[in-house]
Amino acid sequence: MEIALIFLVVTIVLSIIDLTVGVANDAVNFLNSAVGSKVTTFRKALIAASVGIFIGVTLSSGMMEIARKGIFNPSAFTLYEVLIIFLATVVTDILLLDFFNTFGIPTSTTVSMVSGMTGAALGLTIIKLFSYNQSLEFVGNYMNLAKLTAIYVSIIVSIVFAFVFGYLGQFISRLIFSFDYTRIFKKIGPIWASFALTFILFFVSIKGLEGASFITPEMHNFVTTHFWQILLVIFIGVAIILYLFGLFGKINILKGIVLIGTAALAMAFAANDLVNFVGPGLTSLYAYQIAGNQPDALNMKMGGLAAPIRAQTEILLFCGLIMVLTLFFSKKARTVTSTEVDLSRQVEGYEAFGSNQFARLLVRIFTSMTETLVKIVPEKIRNKVNERFDASKVILLTDANGERASFDLIRATVNLTIASALISFGTSLKLPLSTTYITFIVAMSTAFADRAWGRDYAVYRISGILVVIGGWLLTAVICGLVAGLIATFLYFTNVFGVIALVILVALSFARTAIVHKRRVKARKLAEEKMRIQRENAQESFKIFVLDILNFLRETKEISLLCVNGISKFKFKDLRKAKKRAEQLNQNIETIFADFARSLKGFDDSMFESSHIYATAMSDLTSIASSILTITQRCYHYVDNSQKPLTQNQLNDLKLIMKLYEQLYDKILSLAETSVLDLSLEIKVFSDEFAKETKRIHKTYMKALKRPGANAKRGIIYISLIESLFGISKRVINLVETLNQLSAELSKKITVTN
Repeated sequence: MEIALIFLVVTIVLSIIDLTVGVANDAVNFLNSAVGSKVTTFRKALIAASVGIFIGVTLSSGMMEIARKGIFNPSAFTLYEVLIIFLATVVTDILLLDFFNTFGIPTSTTVSMVSGMTGAALGLTIIKLFSYNQSLEFVGNYMNLAKLTAIYVSIIVSIVFAFVFGYLGQFISRLIFSFDYTRIFKKIGPIWASFALTFILFFVSIKGLEGASFITPEMHNFVTTHFWQILLVIFIGVAIILYLFGLFGKINILKGIVLIGTAALAMAFAANDLVNFVGPGLTSLYAYQIAGNQPDALNMKMGGLAAPIRAQTEILLFCGLIMVLTLFFSKKARTVTSTEVDLSRQVEGYEAFGSNQFARLLVRIFTSMTETLVKIVPEKIRNKVNERFDASKVILLTDANGERASFDLIRATVNLTIASALISFGTSLKLPLSTTYITFIVAMSTAFADRAWGRDYAVYRISGILVVIGGWLLTAVICGLVAGLIATFLYFTNVFGVIALVILVALSFARTAIVHKRRVKARKLAEEKMRIQRENAQESFKIFVLDILNFLRETKEISLLCVNGISKFKFKDLRKAKKRAEQLNQNIETIFADFARSLKGFDDSMFESSHIYATAMSDLTSIASSILTITQRCYHYVDNSQKPLTQNQLNDLKLIMKLYEQLYDKILSLAETSVLDLSLEIKVFSDEFAKETKRIHKTYMKALKRPGANAKRGIIYISLIESLFGISKRVINLVETLNQLSAELSKKITVTN
């Protein structure tokens, strides 16, 4: 039993770690509405969620059967095999969830647990089938295929329901209240709010109690028999209270509903998802206790796990405490939360995701469909609907730092109402629904209904959603495969395998912590940059110059990489140069977007210099295009195994690159010291560069006339020299343009002062 004890202890310890990792990922599920609407401070939102968690953990006992017998038939496995399944599940869960948390991608702890346990159990099932010389048709003897099918179908159906109900709920709510909701809300708001609050309280408090560890059969029977009466009493009582608040108090009832909804959704999350983290550990403990001191405990079949088991309330509350502490101290929980809030926000801001081809295709298709529908709908109705969805009148709260909310309280309330109702209803049916999938899809569908994705950034939001959904699909596949491999590894390596996995988890945590720290730092810098660009023209210009300097440094490095690759026929260098040149061209859009945002910090007099900015942008585009063209040509030349450059060509290229680097270094040194005036020294470099370029052109154009001359080699060489010369001229023009802009800005500031 010593081996079983080692497996048990490691599984329990890792289950606690898994609990912290899982909560960091699932925090987005119940915090996004409160955080996105700025209904209160982040700390107070955490307190509200903590209350919900402590209540919710006591309701999760009924879900424990999923870990016990929902995935596999315990009577077909021994204690040793069951412990392997649960340990493999926990290790896989930790590795995957920590990876997703690091990159701020919300995934499903339910799917990771179910898929991990399925993969681990299936891995051992295959081993047993081979051992007993059985065919695959006997898989059903080991796996609970009917329950597995029901779980995955319920998850898929819940996603569809979440989108439909989320969209309809938000669309109807916005038609009723519009974005300028304060006036009409005074009249009918309490009834609407009472409906939302009744939804939350009924499904969370009534339906959720069915799985509670402290509910007696008599209490359950009373609730089941009188639930319509209870529902009506809640609705009328809440409506009366809210109307009284509206008449005699200055309390914003929507804020109250969002906070209550946050607690309720946290409660639903704890009731449904706690099993994802502690189920394997607690079930391992029960299996160990069942085996007891049997003579051959490791090989004892675990049919006893099929009997009903209820977790002790004390253990569940301890788990709740760990979850709450994780909420308050986990930085990754905030990263995941910000991802969902950013994708659903009503206003522009930092876009964490770039565009991709599929997202661009979806935007084009949707735009075409919208234009077709607009023609069908009568103009009167269309105008009326557009009036209700006029986002320019949106009422957004601000926090203590003056930052505006990502969406308003109406949408926050709908998010919480729909999500908590669906999750709690699924919990009452003993279905381990994915709280992440439901809350994420609800948040996206309400944003969609609110027309939150303007055409300027729709492609980036949809790209982000596709990344998240792609992560969901990978979760199921990767968890199943990895858990199966880990279970097989543990089966044959025993305790040595356990030690190796513990080391792997520790190394993975250390690595992702470093990556997450870098990503958070980069995000903060980007957000601070956006803030400055909106507020101060002078600081905005400094950022514009800094962007260009970084751009120029990158063009220099790519040029050197390209020349080195063509000179030494290093395909690897040329491939790297081509990729960086492609990225450089994409970064041009970022610089232009930064400039567009900076216009908000300019007064009207600054726009007299707009033509100079246009010249700078033209130079940037030309430089990036030239770099991309020549790296692609050099890449294809070497990729096609053409003849290397001659020694004379290499000597001349070395001379050209020396002038190119000197010119670049001098320009960058001047720009970095804010002395943008082009000195005589630069002119000397430029003139010598032009002279050498002309000489080389003349020499090698004549060489092309000679019999047997290699035309392809000559053309690629001349093109490379010409590109380097053209880039250097554009760089000089760009710095001259920056000098003009600096002078104009200084003049404006002097006049203003």
